[in-house]
Amino acid sequence: MLTLRTPLKLCLALVLFGACSSKTESDLISTRGTAAGTDASDRETEADTDTDTDTDTDTDTDTDTDTDTDTDTDTDTDTDTDTDTDTDTDTDTDTDVDVDCEDLDADNLVIFSAADADEVCGCGFTTIGSIYINATGSDPVNLSCVETIENAIEIENANAISIDISSLTTVGDELNIHSNDSLESVDLSSLTSVGHYLQIQSNDDLVTVDLSGLLVVDEHLSVTSNTGLETLTLTSLTEVGDQFNFNSNGNLEMIDMPSLVEVGTQMYINSNSSLETITLPSFVEINSDISIESNYALDEISMPVLVEVGGNLNIQRNEGMTTLDMPSLNSISGQLYLYQNYDLETVNLASLTTVSSSFNIQYSYALDSIDLSSLTEVGGSMEFYENDDMHTVDMPALLEVGSSMNIYGNDSLTSFSASLLSSLGSSLTIRDNSDLTDVDFSSLTCISDFTIEGNDLS
Repeated sequence: MLTLRTPLKLCLALVLFGACSSKTESDLISTRGTAAGTDASDRETEADTDTDTDTDTDTDTDTDTDTDTDTDTDTDTDTDTDTDTDTDTDTDTDTDVDVDCEDLDADNLVIFSAADADEVCGCGFTTIGSIYINATGSDPVNLSCVETIENAIEIENANAISIDISSLTTVGDELNIHSNDSLESVDLSSLTSVGHYLQIQSNDDLVTVDLSGLLVVDEHLSVTSNTGLETLTLTSLTEVGDQFNFNSNGNLEMIDMPSLVEVGTQMYINSNSSLETITLPSFVEINSDISIESNYALDEISMPVLVEVGGNLNIQRNEGMTTLDMPSLNSISGQLYLYQNYDLETVNLASLTTVSSSFNIQYSYALDSIDLSSLTEVGGSMEFYENDDMHTVDMPALLEVGSSMNIYGNDSLTSFSASLLSSLGSSLTIRDNSDLTDVDFSSLTCISDFTIEGNDLS
């Protein structure tokens, strides 16, 4: 049964029209003893006197011989010992001081191998000006001695499997990890601040990056085109001063930042094909756009305390997304655009009062529940288009729409109500909603133009 409630006074003639949207040596010294023989006992018996004399002479000779031998042996041994001691002392002194540490430039370090990193830490360096890591071997690089980098750190074309910089707390300028084909993990777990930007880009085998201590990135945070990235730990991050980008990370399944409060400009989360959830439970404010697009496995977006979006809120082509939960969102300074989220079932925008530009919900075929109970004003046009499972739309606080309103092709829609709407800036189209039987615009007194057709209002 038709119910169309409006004390409509036509300002123009009734118009029927269609609408469409578009990685020492040791010396061996041997001593020999000389053995002497004794004459036969027959000679001793024949001549006692001669025998005594001969015996004394032999004894003296033997004694001299033995003494010479002992002296030579002792002298040789002392000489060899002295030589060994001198050699060891010289070698140790040259290695520890002259070669390793004095040749290292702590203002501009270049690391080509794990051994280079060991030298840096062996020399006790904790503060570095800038550091460039291009480790050509696959051995793990350990720079866990480094605590401060005053300028920049760049990790590029490294074949090392892992890099440990787990004691680093501060980077004065940028942190750039890019174009590493074999690198699998980076430990930056003590890092708290980055003075310029943080970029992690085009690392094909990178699986894990630990940034669990990071609090602030002064400018932009960009994580893009890391096809193997599965885990990025940012549990302490509270603020990003400029852009926030997570794009084309094919194996990343979750973005969970429980401490993030504010983003200075845009947030882009696009084309992460395995991404399932975006959870930002402390996120309150963003000064420009949020764009979440083409994350085909995405199931849920949860930003329960987000209050303000300073630009556009664009959520589109997330074909598997079922839930959009932003119950505290109060205002959108640009447009609200929900487009081609085919499996989207629930939209919670219960606190939304103002959308400064246009409001569009299109091609959300499974949309069953949408809460717009606080919406009072839309600055531009308003459109509900091809949302096949949407049964009811109720906007009890809506007062004003700055441009046109288009309600088109919502096959299951039975009731549409905006009972306090009193100002519509342009035309009204209600078309091809085959089950629509109840429309309430009871406060709308004048429309410049309208089309109503293809509904069950007859």
